[in-house]
Amino acid sequence: MNRLVALLKKEWIVQFYSGGTLFLFLFFYGLCGLTFWTASVEVVRAPNAEPLAMRFFTSELFWLNLFLVCPLLTMRGFAEEWRSGSYEGLLTTPVRESELVVSKYLVTLTLFILMWVPTLFFFWTWKEVTGQPTAWGALLGGYFGVACLGGVLISVGTFCSALSSHPLASAMLSLALEGSWIAFSMVARWMPELRLSRWSSYGAPDSVMQRFASGLIDFQMLVGAGTVALAFLWLATGVLHIRRWR
Repeated sequence: MNRLVALLKKEWIVQFYSGGTLFLFLFFYGLCGLTFWTASVEVVRAPNAEPLAMRFFTSELFWLNLFLVCPLLTMRGFAEEWRSGSYEGLLTTPVRESELVVSKYLVTLTLFILMWVPTLFFFWTWKEVTGQPTAWGALLGGYFGVACLGGVLISVGTFCSALSSHPLASAMLSLALEGSWIAFSMVARWMPELRLSRWSSYGAPDSVMQRFASGLIDFQMLVGAGTVALAFLWLATGVLHIRRWR
């Protein structure tokens, strides 16, 4: 436990004081602002349709932001240590591979969730300016869905970072796996003869967010997301173990 706490402190300092993190934040909030602006314009044009939170969490710009930020957050992780050679110092310590994976995953996931907290200011400003009531179910469900999908995507990025020897290669591999997820979801939806309609309803990223943003917390989706995240973290641990003793 002491080793894990020390690793968590180390990873948090590395993430927080990284110059790349600042630029990533600027990119993230710029795209979030653009997403909110387009969603609010749609609400003004069609006020009786979907609530603002639903439009925000299901727009194309939202998905672009989500699927770009997670690989960029995780790409330095292990890949940067492999590239710089700093990981070799850890090989001589009694630190377990699982502790390394868990520390990087928890710190990155925490940073990812904290990034979304200031976006609540967008909805507060909208409420103060327009006087319209806030759809709290859709809003809280949307943020819950973001945390759920982010947990999966960051576990994928952690695995890719452990597998890669350069941050850019890690980001590209993570994007490729994310693209495969989207492509498989589209095939499952457009080809009913494959009998994957149940999977497309519960495993497709847009279906997951649609349910959460409608205010519905689906236990099956939570279990599925947790299982996938644990699977990729287990794979990342296995990769580190192999590379440690190779």
